[in-house]
Amino acid sequence: MYSGDWKDDRKHGQGSLNSQSQNPSEEYFYDGEWFQGQKQGKGRLITRKERYTGTWLKDRYHLNGVLVYTEEDGSGGYIYDGEWNLGVKEGTG
Repeated sequence: MYSGDWKDDRKHGQGSLNSQSQNPSEEYFYDGEWFQGQKQGKGRLITRKERYTGTWLKDRYHLNGVLVYTEEDGSGGYIYDGEWNLGVKEGTG
């Protein structure tokens, strides 16, 4: 369910999306900025395995951001705090 700003029938501006899925591993919550229906600007995403806070471009992690990843069974994970280029880690973090 989306709650926020719209422009031309697309998510645009500030808003929150709480996805609903029959598969719990696909559910997510996003709160942040939108541009023409895509995550773009500052925002945060929470899934079962990931928590990302940072900048977005075209629905992908971009520029500065922090990703906290954990295995579903709690057996491990990692934190990456650094640069992104359209969803790909750049640099050492």
